[in-house]
Amino acid sequence: MSTTTQGIKTVLHQVTDVERAKPVYTALLGVEPTADAPYYVGYEAEGQQIGLVPGGGGGMTSPVAYWHVADIDAKLADRGWHVARRPARRRWRAPRGDVLRPRWQRPRADSGPLTAMDVTIHGTFLPHTDPEVSLAFYRDTLGFEVRNDVGYGGMRWITVGPPAQPGMSIVLHPPAVDPGITTEERRTITEMMAKGSYATILFATADLDGAFEKVQASGAEIVQEPMEQPYGIRDCAIRDPAGNLIRISEVR
Repeated sequence: MSTTTQGIKTVLHQVTDVERAKPVYTALLGVEPTADAPYYVGYEAEGQQIGLVPGGGGGMTSPVAYWHVADIDAKLADRGWHVARRPARRRWRAPRGDVLRPRWQRPRADSGPLTAMDVTIHGTFLPHTDPEVSLAFYRDTLGFEVRNDVGYGGMRWITVGPPAQPGMSIVLHPPAVDPGITTEERRTITEMMAKGSYATILFATADLDGAFEKVQASGAEIVQEPMEQPYGIRDCAIRDPAGNLIRISEVR
């Protein structure tokens, strides 16, 4: 059974400075970004999606094109390409070796019912260097509730979360305890944590100024006071006791 592609509809471009590249692409494409974040800027123009990826994301060295197809497996069988990596986003190598990334295109509404997966974000992990100090920060300063506190081998895993989001939690954990981590990797993690460049999390609040004042009064390290960002949000940035970067956005 022969299948057809829907053409190249998504192209990702590596940029060294997304803030400098954004006005250039905005002027060239003649449209404003539909997605605008420090880690990705996306445009939709004439039926194509153009993405700017700072630093190349996952190892990009040149623009990456996404071919849209309605049925990836059927297209593979039709062309005889072999899988370079699966599952998730799949890549195939064409006969001359070019890496192609076929992209599944949702069928039109009149093509029949679809069963969507009910997947939500349940939690995340942040490292701590002192469990009691981190606990006090998240519980007393940010007002999170403590949902679990597990000790093992002299270490602690503390689960906290905002009272208004019972289904979303943060696990504060001892860093680099995975047995698969090498001594060199453990040293690198420790150094990155000391610099405050290892982990980041985004929070939101309707009262950004009030939250910032409370955090500042607690003695937390301030990275950025509340300010308007060029990508359309107002936020501030702080570090928790372990050096993790926390950005707090204002809900408008």
